Amino acid sequence: MIDPRSRTEAALLLRRFASGRITNDDFDERYPRRSPDPGVVAVGGVAWTLYSDLRTYRLVGQKALSSTDRRLVARCMVFLHSGLP
Repeated sequence: MIDPRSRTEAALLLRRFASGRITNDDFDERYPRRSPDPGVVAVGGVAWTLYSDLRTYRLVGQKALSSTDRRLVARCMVFLHSGLP
C-alpha cells in the first residue's frame, strides 16, 4: 500500500537530515518507520546506515555525507516522490 502522507513526511525528514538541518536523533524519532507503506520502511532501513545512534549530531563538517551517500539519498527521495510501489 502506498501511503502518500508517510512518503512526504519521510522525504522531508530525509532532506533535512542529509542537509544538516536536523540531528540524527530528530530524524530517528520522527521518521515514520511504522508506515503501512513498505517503501517508506525500506528507505528508513537505508537511511539508518547513514548515521550512528551513539551520540547526537548533524551531518555537517566531518560528519557530512560522502558524495556516494548523497547520491543514495537523492535516489531515495526520487523514489519517495515517485508514487511507485
